[in-house]
Amino acid sequence: INKDFEKWKKKVRGKGKGIVHRAELMNNRVYDIITTYEVELQGLINYYSLAHNVFFRMTSLRYFWTISLAKTLAGKFKSSKAKMYRKYTGFTADGRKVMMVKIEREGKKPLVAAFGRKPIEQRKNAVIVDKIARKHMNRNELIDRLFAEKCELCGKEGAVSGHHIRSLKDLKK
Repeated sequence: INKDFEKWKKKVRGKGKGIVHRAELMNNRVYDIITTYEVELQGLINYYSLAHNVFFRMTSLRYFWTISLAKTLAGKFKSSKAKMYRKYTGFTADGRKVMMVKIEREGKKPLVAAFGRKPIEQRKNAVIVDKIARKHMNRNELIDRLFAEKCELCGKEGAVSGHHIRSLKDLKK
C-alpha cells in the first residue's frame, strides 16, 4: 500500500511539497469535478480495504485530495480555497464533514455529488476487484455552449459561423 499511496499522492502534489489543483478538470462542471475526485478515492478505499493500515493511509490521502479539490474549484472560479470550503461544505447523515454540491431539479430528486462520503474502514471479508472506477463524462460546458446555436459575441441565433475569426491572409507573419 505504501508504494501505491505515494503514486496517488503525487497526482495532487506539485514539483515541490505543495498540493496543487488538477488543471485537466477545471473546464468541467462543479458536479463533475467533485464526482471525479469521489469516484477515484472510493475506488482506492475499496481496493485497499483489506490492508491493516488502510485508515491511516487513506485518511491522509483524502486530506491531500480535499485540498486539491478546493484548489481546483478555486482555480475554476478564480477565487480562494477558503471561499470554496465555505460554499461547498456539507455534512453526511452520520455527521462527517464533506465537500458537496446539490443541484436542484424541477420534478425530480436533486443531484448530489459529495467528496468524502465513503467512510474509511478495514474490511476483512471484502471482495477485491482490480479496477479503479472512472466516471465517463459525455460533454463539458464548451460543447453545451456550441449546441446552444447562439453566438456569444453578437447574439445571432441559428448556426454559429466563423464570422468573428480573421482570415489566414489577414494574419501577420
